[in-house]
Order: sequence, then structure tokens, then C-alpha cells
Amino acid sequence: MASVARFAARARALHALRSRDFRLLWLGQTVSLIGDSAFLIALAWKTVSFTHSKGSLGFVLMANAAAMLTTLLIGGALADRYSRRRLMIASDLVRAGVVAGLATVDATGHLSLTWLIVFAAAVGLGDGSPRGWSISRDPGESRPRRQRAFSPGSETASATWPGSRGCG
Repeated sequence: MASVARFAARARALHALRSRDFRLLWLGQTVSLIGDSAFLIALAWKTVSFTHSKGSLGFVLMANAAAMLTTLLIGGALADRYSRRRLMIASDLVRAGVVAGLATVDATGHLSLTWLIVFAAAVGLGDGSPRGWSISRDPGESRPRRQRAFSPGSETASATWPGSRGCG
């Protein structure tokens, strides 16, 4: 009987996927999350193959994480004041441009540890943007439900959020 109740809760969570806008958002965020993960793997591989140092890898990843942490609160404030959709699109486009810039610098042979740190930090600034906040809004709901939609263990978060991050 408990499994039937869990299935019913999951089915209710999938109700949001009936909305075309939400499906597009979910798909876009899934692709973005896969790209972010691939970037971190490629960044780590390039740093270690370029410097042959674990310490430099830690420094590059620390720059990425520190930049992201600096923009998390700012991103939340911006998301409360401006169109979340436009902020997400702008954030993704800026991060794509930064990654393209890194690829260009690498292709021209000018890549150095300093450039790796700069590009890692620039991507981190974009990662702290308000991309994830708008997913907390159910279709047809006028106000976001951040706490309930993203509390750990939430059916909505685990069934609909790419990566099931639980941010409550």
C-alpha cells in the first residue's frame, strides 16, 4: 500500500510536465546541467594535463566555487526583481560565451594557468545566477513556492528538477 501512495505522489509531481513552458525549462536546464558537468570534467582534465599539478587543479576549482558563491545571493535578489526567464537565458548565454572564449584561447596556444583560473571564475559567476529559482513555480501559480518545492525529499524536486538537488 505504501508503494501505491509513493507512486501517486510521483504522478502528482509529474503534473508540472503537462505545461509546455515547464517542459522546455526542464529540458533546457537538464542540458545545461549536463554541459556544466562536462565543463568541470574538461576543466579538471585540461588543468592537470597542462600543469601536471594537483594543487593547481584545486586552485582552479576553488576559483570556480568562490565565484559561484559570490553571486548566489545577488542572483536570488535579481530573480526577485527581474524576469527569471531572461536572467536564465542571459546567464546561459554568458557562460556559453566564456566557454567558447576558453576554447579559442586554448586553440590559439595561449592558454596558461592564469587563463584557466580566469575562465573558471567567470563560469562560476554565471553558475551563481538565478537559473534555478524559476523552476520552483508551478504552472499557473502566481507566487513561487521555493521552500516547499525544493525541500530535501520533496517529490516535486526529485521528480522534476534535473539532478534532484533539493535546495530547501
